[in-house]
Amino acid sequence: MGTKPSRPEEDRNVVKGWMNDLALKPHSSASSGGRHRKTPVNTNTDVLHSTPIVAVTTGGRFVGVLDEDMHEFALTWFRKTPPEMDIRPIKGVKCCPYFASVDDVGAILSLQCESIRFPQLKRVVEMPRPLVLDPAVGNMVDVLLEAGAGSFSATLASNEHDSFQVKISTESVSLVKISEDEGEGGVVVKADYTASLQVLLDPADQLRFTLKVKEFGGFLGNRDGDVCDLKKRQPQLDTLSCFFLVAQNRQHRDILTLLIRKFRARVLTPEQEEQAQNDERDLYMDPAFAVAVAPPPPLTTSKSGGSASGALSPASNSGATGDTLSSAGSPTTVTTPVSGPLVSPAAGKTRPARLQSDGSIGSISSVRFSDLVGLESEDSGQSSKKERDSDVTTPVSTPPRFAIASTKNGFPANGGGIGVDTSFVEGRLAAQDREIVMLREKLASMSVLLKTAEQETKQVAASLEVKDNRIELQQMKIRQLEKLPGQCDSQAREIQNLRVKLEEEEKQHAACRDELQQLSSAVSKHASEIHDQGVQTEGQFLDGDTFTDTTIGFSRSG
Repeated sequence: MGTKPSRPEEDRNVVKGWMNDLALKPHSSASSGGRHRKTPVNTNTDVLHSTPIVAVTTGGRFVGVLDEDMHEFALTWFRKTPPEMDIRPIKGVKCCPYFASVDDVGAILSLQCESIRFPQLKRVVEMPRPLVLDPAVGNMVDVLLEAGAGSFSATLASNEHDSFQVKISTESVSLVKISEDEGEGGVVVKADYTASLQVLLDPADQLRFTLKVKEFGGFLGNRDGDVCDLKKRQPQLDTLSCFFLVAQNRQHRDILTLLIRKFRARVLTPEQEEQAQNDERDLYMDPAFAVAVAPPPPLTTSKSGGSASGALSPASNSGATGDTLSSAGSPTTVTTPVSGPLVSPAAGKTRPARLQSDGSIGSISSVRFSDLVGLESEDSGQSSKKERDSDVTTPVSTPPRFAIASTKNGFPANGGGIGVDTSFVEGRLAAQDREIVMLREKLASMSVLLKTAEQETKQVAASLEVKDNRIELQQMKIRQLEKLPGQCDSQAREIQNLRVKLEEEEKQHAACRDELQQLSSAVSKHASEIHDQGVQTEGQFLDGDTFTDTTIGFSRSG
């Protein structure tokens, strides 16, 4: 029976037997093959995180490995993380085997398996002990920590031809593009160690990871056709927060992740480091840039025996709780907070009072076995009609918070009467409560950023107004300067005319000076002539007086 493929003619008892025998075991080989591959390793010893984990049932049948199992079982993986041991869904993983990463070190893996043909058949199994770090990875991380640096090759998830080096030091992490053309290579981003510097590992892909350098910003590599162009997109690269990359192998991805986280833990406070680790486990990225994926399949409601159990399909579980989904092999990511649980139309018609009423919290110990895992007892079919009639004819008592939460988390609220441990559902509730608190904190921080952006917008508007005024003044000056050449031309012409007049006046002045000099020389010459004549006349006059005196003297003497 374990070697037969799952067929529609297999009855409910066979599927129920598979559910009862379901167990999680580490597997020593990850090679693809038939239904029965190598025998799982011993689960009593420590399991390395590099070992694939498979779901095994009756006769060694692997669950969720073959493609036909996608139509037979709906699988949802969870991890129970210390120290609170809250149970968080591993987003995007819907098949086996599960390839763990360093995010799963110290955590206990759980698997919720639901039969698609018989939705009331559901089982939750978990590993007996936490996963431990592979010594090969731990030793290499210790060596790089002692060296204080490390460098790893990676490619862009959307373009395998874009090659990078992730350079890690004790102070910062740099993403450097490698190219033969010097103009196309260089540092894409360099980030110091803060709570926003994170490495988000894709659970559905063994090689993909996201280097998150800041809290909010755009994405690169999550869409087909994305390329890293340092020449044309440098301003855009500065606004990015997440880079979707592909490592060379699983071990390199784990080593670079641990190295960055350990260097970061040396710088941050314990509270900041815890916040960063929570974001990494939740794969939190800026929801403003998340790309929506196809809507999840509709919720399935169990109607076995005429009773609506309200069991929700795990395939739609993450959509109801507002988780972030990452589809395998695809860079698409979505973050969609939802205010409340999603309920199928059938469940809304058959049990309106139980889904909408608010009342006191009941005892957890009173919850039945099908409330937890969806399995019904043998005599449940006999009482299903009575329960259906009682739901219609008599008022239904208010269900406890635990039952409502079980329905919300993918567990039916009615079923058989076998009591089980409720730690799984309690862990899921605790994880969802913490996730709600985290989302509220993120919302508060985004509100602060929004107010800051509004203030910056006002400041920018005021500065733009001032700049507009300055521009108007500059335009006036420009217009004045445009008029200035004409004024300068007219002034130049006036200066030229004045220069011509000045030259003419200078010529006239020179002519007048020459005439004056000639006149002065003539006057001086005439004056000298007159002077000479005066001297001669005076001499003659003196000579005449002497002669007269002499004549008179001679006459008197005679």
